[in-house]
Amino acid sequence: MPHLAIDNLSADYGSAQVLKDVSLSVERGEILSIIGPSGSGKSTLLRVLIGLLRPKAGQVAVAGQGVDYGSSAALRRLRERFAIVFQQYNLFQNMTVLKNVTIVPVIPTIVWPDSRGTHRFKNVIHRMQTIL
Repeated sequence: MPHLAIDNLSADYGSAQVLKDVSLSVERGEILSIIGPSGSGKSTLLRVLIGLLRPKAGQVAVAGQGVDYGSSAALRRLRERFAIVFQQYNLFQNMTVLKNVTIVPVIPTIVWPDSRGTHRFKNVIHRMQTIL
């Protein structure tokens, strides 16, 4: 059974259909890259996947359980399992720049303590100041 299963997914923004009958499956531990030109539906697929956009049709299942887009509690649990980096700047307004760029989601298979991210960020800032 795939860890992520998307079957015949369709989504739109009003009258503009962006996704039509998209199907894919991802096994546990598999790494997937979604590439394509601007406007091809990459971000829309991810928005549907984490519940920022409701699909018009189709099914999404994670670990064998269908996503309940009507339950805010279910969507919160779903979002805890995924990390997405959007093209636009989506900063946390209540956090410092340092916290925004060093925040690391808790991913069971990756160990990267916050202190390592902070150290790397400070190193980059120091190098930038030297250049400027």
